[in-house]
Amino acid sequence: MSLFKEFARSYIREALRDLKRAENMLKAEDYPASIFFSQQCVEKAVKAMLEVKGEYVYNHGPRLAGYFLKTFQEDWRRGFDKILEALEKLQEYYTRSRYPFIIDEKVIEPSQYIPKEKAEKAIKLAEEAFLEAKRYLEDEGVRIEDR
Repeated sequence: MSLFKEFARSYIREALRDLKRAENMLKAEDYPASIFFSQQCVEKAVKAMLEVKGEYVYNHGPRLAGYFLKTFQEDWRRGFDKILEALEKLQEYYTRSRYPFIIDEKVIEPSQYIPKEKAEKAIKLAEEAFLEAKRYLEDEGVRIEDR
């Protein structure tokens, strides 16, 4: 297995772990942590896909959606819309799920901003994106199961 495919396999495994963490945090009613791990799941799943294409993306953030679009525009698949949607919708929670911020001159804590419903929607987005990424990786010969 190429080093890129091995990296992809590691990334998708970490994405699955993050999805499980998101679900566990939802059960524990820690909604900010749940949405953070949902966001991390999607980010790592996308990085796995990029690795298969020989693209290593060290940085993340809003640019990740652009890398994803640029890299996959030639062989776009129907399910990739789900991945892009998850990337775009969950990106804001990378910091908002972990740090206080200001809205309308009021300091807002993550637990005030992220209710259960948002965390549930985030997990659903992450699950859909993860499954699409997993299908793509398997089609590219990356086996996901444990060693």
